[in-house]
Amino acid sequence: MIWRDRWDGTPSVVAITVQGEENGELDAVILALRLDTLPRTPVPLTNEHGQTLRATLPQGLDPFSINPRQTLTVEVTHK
Repeated sequence: MIWRDRWDGTPSVVAITVQGEENGELDAVILALRLDTLPRTPVPLTNEHGQTLRATLPQGLDPFSINPRQTLTVEVTHK
């Protein structure tokens, strides 16, 4: 599943997951693209099916980096 902070134009962050949210967590590979454009965390993310959640990103993400095996704390806002 692909989660993005925006679908129109270039996203600031993309999270790629095998499964959805479980118990307030999302295991993901994070592509940090334009972190300087992100609003404060938690960051709103939406998947291709329209489900939305707010994710707290881990500290220390570098712009234009790939971050495997990250566990995000999330709050589902729309299923």
